Amino acid sequence: MRVLIINFFAGNRTSGWGERHFFLAKELIKIGNDVTIISASKTHVFTNQVITDGIFTFRSYEGVKFCWVEVPPYRSQSVLRFWSMIVFTFKLFFLPLDRIGKIDLIWVSSMPMFPILPALWIKMKLKSNYLAFEIRDLWPLTPILLGHISKWNPMIILMKIIEKKAYRSSDLIISLLPKANSYVNTISRNAGKFFYLPNGFSDHVNEDGIIPDELTNKIPTEKFIVGYAGSLGIANAMSVVIEAAKILRDLDDIHFLIIGDGYLKDALIEQAGKINNITFLPKIKKGLVHKVVAKFNVGIISWNDSPLYDYGVSANKLFDYMNAEIPIISAGRIADDPVRLGNCGLVIEPENPKLMTQAILQLKELSFDERLALGNNGKKYLEASHSYAKLAKSLLTRING
Repeated sequence: MRVLIINFFAGNRTSGWGERHFFLAKELIKIGNDVTIISASKTHVFTNQVITDGIFTFRSYEGVKFCWVEVPPYRSQSVLRFWSMIVFTFKLFFLPLDRIGKIDLIWVSSMPMFPILPALWIKMKLKSNYLAFEIRDLWPLTPILLGHISKWNPMIILMKIIEKKAYRSSDLIISLLPKANSYVNTISRNAGKFFYLPNGFSDHVNEDGIIPDELTNKIPTEKFIVGYAGSLGIANAMSVVIEAAKILRDLDDIHFLIIGDGYLKDALIEQAGKINNITFLPKIKKGLVHKVVAKFNVGIISWNDSPLYDYGVSANKLFDYMNAEIPIISAGRIADDPVRLGNCGLVIEPENPKLMTQAILQLKELSFDERLALGNNGKKYLEASHSYAKLAKSLLTRING
């Protein structure tokens, strides 16, 4: 089968983010398929931006073919982010199809949702058999529920129109959220289209690397480290973690380590004030995450108290914790919470700093072996449920019937 994946944020091993489709492509290629990934040349999540030599730049990485679409650079919170997505979508109508060749499966991954429109055109031109639309997050539901944006906002209305078109025109709707079918099926009107394909895990994150001294020197030793590694935005509810740190500030042997960047980072630093039991570190390279996370005694993830999570989550940071074999505190009402499924930590109510401190102290009181057992559970769950090889075979089985 010849597969064309369209994803604005798709990266490769060197991009520093967005590797899901790269590793799925490698597994698909291993079992006899041909894969080309169409991605934007510049995104705010890439550590290494792509240097292009024209509107469309074709390159191959470890057997996976990429076509980089030249787009203007932007900052994460700039309106130019939206403009870059529009440029990407528009240029797809001029994709050199003669260099793409015959395609059996066109696979569009959102966000953004707009590329479904040129994908439909490409399907018609290439007479492709199958169109899959992938949902990484539920848009426009996410900004409505988390951002409190009106459903009558013009941009929300536009997204709803495209969402309806995408669901009803696709042959398959791939979801990273296990319970999203209850939402998707009401729009697609075809329950048979829904297919759950979660995020995957690759051992490449365990590559050798040295943590820079400027980071190592800022990580306290001989203390119980409660750590977080990930984005710092509205979806992460990190203000609850800051409040938990304030409650525990008089316990000298507990320290909070928050690693990552995001538009709320400055506000969180201001919220923390001058308490000395919390350290903020910048985002680190993907290849070093496992080494830093391994220094945590507990990994923490915090969610908003929102019906959005009735559909489940697909957080890669959980995989980082599980890979490091540390116990996890998940603060949220999450459908099919991976921490509960993997029996690898504690699940507590969201937006409750007192409960969070109690969970931290409960795990701290466990013996080293008891915490290690929880961490081992997480690693076993990760390997059993989220290997890219298994996910790729599962997708082919679904498509081929």
